[in-house]
Formats: sequence, C-alpha cells, structure tokens
Amino acid sequence: MTLAEQGACAAQIGKPSPSQIERTRTGAQRSVLVLASSIVVAFLAAANAPSPLYARYDTARHASPLIRADRYAVHDASEARVEAAWRSVGRRERT
Repeated sequence: MTLAEQGACAAQIGKPSPSQIERTRTGAQRSVLVLASSIVVAFLAAANAPSPLYARYDTARHASPLIRADRYAVHDASEARVEAAWRSVGRRERT
C-alpha cells in the first residue's frame, strides 16, 4: 500500500514525524552538552597544572617551601576578600 493510498497528502510525504524531530533535537542537545563539558574540564585541568617556571623562580629567589606556602596563603586570603566584596555588592543591588 502506497502513501497516497493511505491518505497522505503530497506535503506530508518525506517530512519527518514530530517524534523523529524530537529525537534529533535531543541528540543534538546532548552533543552540545558533551562538547561544552569537555571544554570546561580541559580548561579546569589546564588551570590547575603547575607551571614549570615555579621551580626556576624558587631557585633564583632562594625561596624555601615555607615562603612558597606563605605566598599561596596570602594569595588565597586576598582572593577570599575580593570574592566577599563581590558578594556584598550583589546583595546591595537586590534590595
């Protein structure tokens, strides 16, 4: 039995059904999500990779591990202050 015999009009022949469209859209959305997630993971991994220059800087400055730890502690404390300031600015805008 042909499509014409089943009562399909010429405009519907060759058109995908709504379920086929939904499956294609869902597959495309999943592909975009996987791609975006892999990019984010790659950036986070690169940001946490230690620089090979750190060892060179430490030997040039004769820095001990204690000084290096102190340097990171100061950096973390200042970063926490900046983050707290941004959060307080965001709260003021909402009220």
